[in-house]
Amino acid sequence: MKTDQIKIKLKTNLMIMEIVFLLIVVGGSTVVYSIFAAPFYNREKARLAEQAFEDIREMDLANLRDQDWEVLESYEEEHFSFIISDDQFEPVYTTVSRDQEGTVRRNIEIQKDLYTREPRAVLRNTRSYGGVQLRGIVDQDGRFYYVCIRETSGSSYSAFFYTEQFLAAVVIVAIVLGSVVMFVLGRRITKPIEEMAAISKRLAEHDFSARMQEETPYAEVNTLARNFNEMADQVQYYIQELEKDNSKLENRNVRLQEEKDQKERMERMRQEFNANISHELKTPLAVISSQMEMLELLSGEKDEKKQYYFSSIREEIDKMSDMVRSLLKISSAEHELEELDRRELDLSEMTLRLLQKYDALFRKKQIRHISHMDQNCFVLADRSCMEKAMGNYILNAVSHTGPGSRIEVSTDLADGQVIFRVYNQGPGIREDKLESIWNSYYQDRPGDYHAGLGLYIVKTVILLHGGAYGVKNREDGVEFWFSLPACRSGKEE
Repeated sequence: MKTDQIKIKLKTNLMIMEIVFLLIVVGGSTVVYSIFAAPFYNREKARLAEQAFEDIREMDLANLRDQDWEVLESYEEEHFSFIISDDQFEPVYTTVSRDQEGTVRRNIEIQKDLYTREPRAVLRNTRSYGGVQLRGIVDQDGRFYYVCIRETSGSSYSAFFYTEQFLAAVVIVAIVLGSVVMFVLGRRITKPIEEMAAISKRLAEHDFSARMQEETPYAEVNTLARNFNEMADQVQYYIQELEKDNSKLENRNVRLQEEKDQKERMERMRQEFNANISHELKTPLAVISSQMEMLELLSGEKDEKKQYYFSSIREEIDKMSDMVRSLLKISSAEHELEELDRRELDLSEMTLRLLQKYDALFRKKQIRHISHMDQNCFVLADRSCMEKAMGNYILNAVSHTGPGSRIEVSTDLADGQVIFRVYNQGPGIREDKLESIWNSYYQDRPGDYHAGLGLYIVKTVILLHGGAYGVKNREDGVEFWFSLPACRSGKEE
């Protein structure tokens, strides 16, 4: 909003507030006066008239005393007039001294049927007269007296009417004068507010040199200006600090990105190195192994020492060959798993085939195997990768199970997950090794549980399929497991 628009809006709001205030205060007072003033006045006069009648009942009307005259005169000061006569219509007391008989005749004798012993003050409101009037009868000593009490201030209603007109005029004059005053004051009040609006706009445009004037005729505005300037100083300071922090964060993000790129390059180099070195070592090792066999065949001597050296060399060659095969296996897994051929597979059926495949191995090592398979254990996965993972679990169990012990293999369907478990009897895994056994190139120390490189392949396969894996020690053995989302007809459940 522009400064001129703010100025006009502020002045308009001040004018509207002033007019509303005057209408509520002065206009409201006028309305209240017009509605309630006359009824209140009449109610009070009626109460006084009835009180005067009760006081007259207490008087000896056959012989009025001085104090009785004083009481009546006190009511006359409240603009009441009295006409009292006996049952013969002879005047006992009248407020007017002239023509008392005529007054009694006009107000009592002619209208005697209107008088009662339990009178109530009534309101008379005619064009020529307005006020309260009471007509009553008082019984004393076997005689009765007529009492007429009237309010003599008949001009009060005219006063009410003129007062209402006067108040209406006061409202109009107050609104006009108030509007002029508020217009003048509004110009003085809106000036610092306009300045504040202009400065806040400059602050929004990052011009932090703008400040408000702190010396004005209004103490409140001065306080607001000081607070505003302090706020501007703090905002300027915080923005400068944020800009510094942003610069640091940007530099840190650049360094983190560079480190990430470097790690990715190193990982690619590692994989390429594994693949290349494995292929490079495979051929020489094969040549060396074949030549060693030829040397053994050509050697006619059965020297025990010579045979020891041949055996030692062959053993080392076998170790190197095993390591190269492992490197090739890992490199192949890391590359092949980038593009998985996902299909619907029944893990129960695959488990049974693997157990048949390794049955001869079980018999050779004298290991008992127990299996439990749930029905419909379908997953969406790559068959070759899953066979590697499941086979590694089974072979890992075989390598750590002694003769006469047992292995348990199961597939379970629970909560939308297919869980594959392999348990083997044997020593447990140290708690501090439960995480490291899943790392590639893991080497155990003497006495430690040996996991080999197969577990790293299992971890890689399961993570790429969006599953979970783990291991836990049981009372007399170790259980390895992994889980995958169950599916049916090619669709995940």
